[in-house]
Amino acid sequence: SRFPLEGESLARAVAAIRSRLQVLGDVNPALALLFPDAATLDAGLEEARAEGPHALPLVAAVREALSRAPVWEAEALGKVIRDAGRAEGARGPALFHPFRLVLCGARSGPDLGLVLVALGREEALRRLGRGGEPSPAPTV
Repeated sequence: SRFPLEGESLARAVAAIRSRLQVLGDVNPALALLFPDAATLDAGLEEARAEGPHALPLVAAVREALSRAPVWEAEALGKVIRDAGRAEGARGPALFHPFRLVLCGARSGPDLGLVLVALGREEALRRLGRGGEPSPAPTV
């Protein structure tokens, strides 16, 4: 399977995507929102960068706040995101679009707190950290 999940990690992933499932066949497309391939993440990072000069610094500021989160629980993480966004002067789409694009390569998806819990602290912070890195030089 493209999604190597079991036990607790599977339970967290299903909790994040549950609202998007109507039939069993919806599982893999919904999981792809949580676990996109590298090309999708790269495209999301570029799309976030194109949102404007404040988008990636905003993602970096939210990542920093998340790195200090005392508990990795959906509701608390959602509040950390909103509070960090407010401190940076961003809310709504201006906050959530760049954040989701860097995290999952898409503008919309499941509840962000649930997504962060499903990914786990280490993977979520790793993905969000990519926003602070320069783009690799294009290969010819």
